[in-house]
Amino acid sequence: MKRVLVTGGRGFIGRNCVEPLLERGFEVHTVGQTDFERPNGVIWYQGDVLNPIDRSRMLDVVQPSHLLHAAWDLTVPDYMSSSINYRWVAASLDLTHEFAAGGGDRVLFIGSCYEYEWGDAALDERTTPLRPRTQYGKSKAHLFRTVTDLVEATDISMAWSRLFFLYGPHEGRRRLVPRVITSLLSGREAPTSHGLQERDYMYSVDVGSALASLLDSNVDGAVNIGTGEAPPIVDLVSEVAEICGEPNLLRIGAIEGRPGEAPRVAAATDRLRQEVGWNDYTPRREALERTVSWWRKELTK
Repeated sequence: MKRVLVTGGRGFIGRNCVEPLLERGFEVHTVGQTDFERPNGVIWYQGDVLNPIDRSRMLDVVQPSHLLHAAWDLTVPDYMSSSINYRWVAASLDLTHEFAAGGGDRVLFIGSCYEYEWGDAALDERTTPLRPRTQYGKSKAHLFRTVTDLVEATDISMAWSRLFFLYGPHEGRRRLVPRVITSLLSGREAPTSHGLQERDYMYSVDVGSALASLLDSNVDGAVNIGTGEAPPIVDLVSEVAEICGEPNLLRIGAIEGRPGEAPRVAAATDRLRQEVGWNDYTPRREALERTVSWWRKELTK
């Protein structure tokens, strides 16, 4: 029996992994500080991954063969520069060590495109340097290097997913896509920057499916999770406004762009498509329509 423990199962990323894991025959256990609406058969445990007692207890109880470590605190407004990232590095290393000592087989971490040195070319797991500019990116890159060394001294296998930009149900309202959607659906203006930045945005439901596929594979090391395409952000938000039926409320250029922003950030997806064998992308229009529909319902609660 493949038994997986998903940390952060209630979060934006983790919750999208649960159903694909069930479909792949995993017995799914999740841990977090609050419960959530989860599919039948998924077992939830209350616990804080930053708490060493909780970490040991949940591993002892579940005895997982697989670990999908999605827990990380992105709720603080300044999480990109926050020192809390290093608490998560320490907790993640300890969790991995205990998982390996308990007889675990395979672990999948959630990394980020913020680990890379951004440039015009597609960011490639095999060739692009890791030169992060934020504390968040630095902590993820440090954890990747350290946990790579750690697992070499054990019998477990490790995959490291590098996520690019996401949108979908349950995303935090301060993020670009939900901020635009909720403003427009509420009849308010939605200001954005010039929107000429080209970014690789992926539907969160597809991200969950890709992560489940990666965990269930024998592919080790870093794997980008993205679409390989990076249209201008203005195209994305304009399509959102059209779906919301409020294109006149979209205010392109009303917010100044960030100084020194990279013009293009896109994923190289060869490993994901060819080695993992995952290529099940939802068409963007359909994914955005599903996202807007979810927010329409959410705003009526």
